[in-house]
Amino acid sequence: MSYQLAILRHAKSDWNAGLPDFERPLNNRGQQDAPKIGVWLKNEQWQPDSIIASPAQRARETILAVTQAAAIPAAKIAWNESLYLASMNGLLNTVKALPADTHHAMLVGHNPGMEDLVEYLSSGTLPLTDTGKLFTTANLALFEFDRPWSQLKAHSGKLLHLVRPKDL
Repeated sequence: MSYQLAILRHAKSDWNAGLPDFERPLNNRGQQDAPKIGVWLKNEQWQPDSIIASPAQRARETILAVTQAAAIPAAKIAWNESLYLASMNGLLNTVKALPADTHHAMLVGHNPGMEDLVEYLSSGTLPLTDTGKLFTTANLALFEFDRPWSQLKAHSGKLLHLVRPKDL
């Protein structure tokens, strides 16, 4: 049986909000982009068994908008403070600790750790934006693995989709 992991970077945040980083909300573009990812997930009929998300305000708003648009129960979300600004190794360890009976998982967090994880897991060439960037805000990378979470290693994932709101 295969395993699928959706890696979602939070949507665009409001740097002008005048709040500490952890409390920074989404800006207007972020509020528009996050539901687009949810609609895409719904159209693909992709449902996670489990969602592990950073509790930072911008990540919280992103995944709540995504789950609402995708008709995914918010009860599937586990808020994990260690995902706030986590390194690639920290994120990878979180994924490796997933239960073996979880076959569809989603991780929601921040760069640079999220982009580093996408690069680490991918077995192929990754598509860049027109400006040469890989994992911009509200991007979703969907991977498939032929091994349990605990056995993930570099380049062990097949990238099924890299979804960017501007392309939807």
